[in-house]
Amino acid sequence: MAEVKLVPKQGKTIAWVVIRTPQPFTPEQVAHLNDFVNTVVGRTIPLTVRSVLTAETTRYENVYEPEVLPDDGR
Repeated sequence: MAEVKLVPKQGKTIAWVVIRTPQPFTPEQVAHLNDFVNTVVGRTIPLTVRSVLTAETTRYENVYEPEVLPDDGR
């Protein structure tokens, strides 16, 4: 995680998380992470994840590069 912000809004806390990753988080992964956070803190905290795509490269090769998803026309 690169950044975590807890924002109070209308009496509730909302979590905004920035994650550097080679692949975007799916809604299912965010749901699993959100369920885990809710269990740990003992209450429901809405979670929004921003996936910032990253790549690792040496002078010789790409060590790990983001997966490019096909354009689905949206």
